[in-house]
Order: sequence, then structure tokens, then C-alpha cells
Amino acid sequence: MPNFSFIVPYRNREPDRVGRCLASLQAQTNRDFEVIFSDYGSELGRQAEIAALCAQFERVHYQYYPTRGRFWSRAQALNLGIARATGQHLVMVDIDLIYSPLFVEKLAELTQPGSFLHYQCYYMPEDFRDYARLEFDRTYPHPTSTFGGSGGLVVLPRAALAQVGLYNEYFRVWGMEDMEMLTRLKRANYQPIRVPVATVANFHQWHPGSRQRDAMPETWLQVMEQYAEALPPHHMPQPRPAPTARPLLEQPGQWPVQTFEFEFPFLRATAAFAQRFNAAPAGTSLAVNQTVEALRPSVPSRWSRYSQKINRWLDARQLSYRLVEVNRANQELLDYYAVRDFLFYFIVENEAALADYTFNCQYPRLDVQLLKA
Repeated sequence: MPNFSFIVPYRNREPDRVGRCLASLQAQTNRDFEVIFSDYGSELGRQAEIAALCAQFERVHYQYYPTRGRFWSRAQALNLGIARATGQHLVMVDIDLIYSPLFVEKLAELTQPGSFLHYQCYYMPEDFRDYARLEFDRTYPHPTSTFGGSGGLVVLPRAALAQVGLYNEYFRVWGMEDMEMLTRLKRANYQPIRVPVATVANFHQWHPGSRQRDAMPETWLQVMEQYAEALPPHHMPQPRPAPTARPLLEQPGQWPVQTFEFEFPFLRATAAFAQRFNAAPAGTSLAVNQTVEALRPSVPSRWSRYSQKINRWLDARQLSYRLVEVNRANQELLDYYAVRDFLFYFIVENEAALADYTFNCQYPRLDVQLLKA
């Protein structure tokens, strides 16, 4: 039984990035660890590639879960990894990290009863490429992760999770599962031991950021925060069963399909969608396959041409005021983000009534399918 289990939640990241992370774990001076690689629904081509990559490394146990097309849940990906782990201490991994070869050695020195470790990393700049020549014993002038604002890089004793529970799987798409876990640990009097980069240097590989509007539905962060604030002090979240059967993926074309297209006015369309779903018999699939585009006037009016000139003048001076033609505003029928967010919240609120769903939305395309239980 190893002392440490590295828990790697993953979906669809580049093989080069994954390879650098796993190679850094392979290079550890202290070998008393295992790696549990929890692939939470990568696309099948990428899944095969990553499974083969993991097979090249010792101590790496790869498991694939068929959640492609479902919301990303880091909390469930971690919990599934924890369930398979055998170590006494569980190291939560960011797949973007390259770990110091002394990392496990330092963890073994620092772990103490009644505490958990909170480790730090450097954020490497966009133009950095020479990962093979990183120097782990020197100081870099790069920003570092903060202990106050980042709760994901932790090492938790197995005994602590037995006392406070696993990660709360209500939190999906982005964030909050880490901070809520830290809250429960502190309430149970587990003390954080900080592991700064000066003690052991780890490096975060650069990647492009994603705008919050693209990454998650509007107000979802506030919904998660309100949910976390309302939890009772001794709440122990119960993990969901591991994903297994996926009827929409494993039996495509075998379910009666009703198609739905959102139209103006939007509120009427959302009500019609809910009515269609509620009236559908069990085992019926309701599908939205739609490109959402705003209608534009075919012939711009004189005012429209005039307002465009003013807006170009404002743009040149970096002023945020804009003029818009009322007629054009009235003709913009649907907003992609409004439809996407409605569908997201509809799934969240009706998951108990779903046998399966797929949610693949990338502006301006909406591809969502619900299978009624």
C-alpha cells in the first residue's frame, strides 16, 4: 500500500501536456506512490491516445468514464479517482503541472497527523518552451498560485476524507469544490501546512484562458456560492455512482426523437420546450440542433449608416458608448448564450427525470439531446 496516491482528473487535454506531467511523476526520487488517472469522458480518439500514453509509465492506473457530452465535473472525477486509490495520503493533481523530482520526498517529510498540505506552483509565461531544462532548485520571477485563492493543490489524509466526506458533486463546470472542501476540513480542525515554491518548486504549463461567459452559464458561479453558503455545518456530501450505461451514445438511433427549435419570443420558446419535455413519453429523446444567429436588416437605414459612423469614431477613441438602431434591436430574435444557459439550467433542474443527455455547445451552434427516463 503506497503512502501517496496522485489523483488526476482529466478530459481532452493535449497529449504533450499530459506526458510532461506524468514524466515528472515518473522522475520522483521517492517512489512510494501511485497515480490514479481519472479520464472523465474524453472524446474517443483522444481517449485511446491518452490510455496508450498512460500505459508507458509505471504506477499509473488509467480509468475511463463514459461522460463525454455531459457537464465537466472535477468533483466527481476526483471522487472516482479517490475510490480507486489505495494510498494513505491523496494528492490532488492539476494536469498542467510539472512536479519537482523532490516533491514526494518533501511531502513525506511534511505530513503530520491532524493536518493537510497546500502546495504551490509557478505560472510559466506563454512564450516558455524549454520544459526539458527546468531548474527546480532556483527561484523564478514568475507569478505563483496563491494559498488564499487556489484550493485545488492539496494533499489530504485519507482519514480526513473519512471524517468530512468526499468532494461535493453539486459543483460542476468550474470551481468551488476546492474551497468548499477546505471549509469542511477547517471546521473539522484540520490545519493547513503550506508548501511554497521556495520549499519545492512545481511549474504550471501555460494555456490560453477561457472567458467566464464561454466557460459557464451566466450566474452559475453565484448559484454555486449561494449553495455553498446554505450548506449545514456538518454536511457530508454523498458521491453519485460511477457513470456506466450511456443510452444516447451506446444505442444511437434507437429512441423516438422529437426535435425542437427555439424561436422568438424567447420566453415563449422556453415554456414550449418544457411543455414538450413534460408531455413526452418515457424513452423519448428531445433534441435541439440549431445555429443561433441574429437577423440583420437587409437594407441599412439612413440612421443606421449614421450611427455606424459614430460608433467607429467612438471605437477609435476607446469609448464604450454605442448607438443602436431600434428596428435592428427588435429584429435580433435569439441570443446564443441565453438559449445555451436555459438548456444548462433545464438539465441541472431535471437530471432526476433524465436517462441520459448530451450537451455540446460551441458558439453559434447548439447540439443538446435529452433522453427522458
